[in-house]
Amino acid sequence: MDGRPRKYNFREILNEIFYVEKTGCQWRQLPKDLQPWRSLYNYFREWSKSGIFERINRELTKRTRLLKGKNENATVGIIDSQSVKTTKKGAL
Repeated sequence: MDGRPRKYNFREILNEIFYVEKTGCQWRQLPKDLQPWRSLYNYFREWSKSGIFERINRELTKRTRLLKGKNENATVGIIDSQSVKTTKKGAL
């Protein structure tokens, strides 16, 4: 981030960010046995800005598709929507 040596392993940082995402825990309310919330949040913010989470997701999706014997890129997309009829009368 700013040239100083890292105190924490990137895998630990990523796991703890996933913990926040999975549990919905607030950054400041992280358990005390995890890394300081401010450090985690700074990594999260920088990685979000850089697009790293999107790149990780794309790569994991490709690898998963290949393991299943599929083309690494999806060739079909399905969009589903539901329509609800409304009445012309308003609430009276």
